[in-house]
Amino acid sequence: MKRLLMICFAVLLLCQATAFAKHNMPEEEFCIGGLTPGCTFEYVKSIYGEPSKKDWKLVNHPRAVDYYLYYDYDSTLLVRGISVGNSAEAELNATVMDIVLTDNSLSTSSGITVGMPYQAVVAMFGEGFKRTHNGKTRYGYGRGNGRGAYSMGFDVDNAGIITQIGIYNGAQ
Repeated sequence: MKRLLMICFAVLLLCQATAFAKHNMPEEEFCIGGLTPGCTFEYVKSIYGEPSKKDWKLVNHPRAVDYYLYYDYDSTLLVRGISVGNSAEAELNATVMDIVLTDNSLSTSSGITVGMPYQAVVAMFGEGFKRTHNGKTRYGYGRGNGRGAYSMGFDVDNAGIITQIGIYNGAQ
């Protein structure tokens, strides 16, 4: 009986591990148009130039002041990051947290872009975790747990076509 319980427990662990692995992507996929989480905003500007819109949001925490920086490249590439420090240094120190692509001008490392069928993603990485909110469907894939965890989301229309690709800090 004890042996049967051990076998059942081992099978349960194996099933959980494969279920979590099903929704993961390799780390090298967390890149859109050469941008990855953790790169600097100076690097973003060195590739894409000055954004068409730039915005700051100041957030006070008990122990620190964070500056959230938003770069908008003609509403097709959106980059959000965070910096700690005074406002004069904030942009120099800002690192990228989120990257969102809304057109087919750029792609992921494996060539996935907006306008492709979501089935192309499934063929490469399997089915993502499906989430529907306000009538929009997103398939998500993770990388890592806890600090340093990111997710990649593919927003899909009713015809199964990718309408947006995003890399997000933490789970989405």
